[in-house]
Amino acid sequence: MQTITATKARNNFFPLIKKTTTTHGQTKIKSKSGNVVLLSEQEYEELLETAELSMIPNLKASLIEADEDIKNNDVVSLETAFAL
Repeated sequence: MQTITATKARNNFFPLIKKTTTTHGQTKIKSKSGNVVLLSEQEYEELLETAELSMIPNLKASLIEADEDIKNNDVVSLETAFAL
């Protein structure tokens, strides 16, 4: 992650936004009052989604079980699953 000063971020704000949105990288901006991280909206939304999914109880165990079922061909068709 690139780190720059708040002054440099201010002086190069629009190019910094363009770089962040096109590369999906993050930039740490340091200032006397504290540091912040600039990231694209898409990356921010992905982080929120990951955090929300991680709060679902037993999700990891359920995904591992589903993966094992697929490996063992223990699956049903969509028609059967949804009685189509």
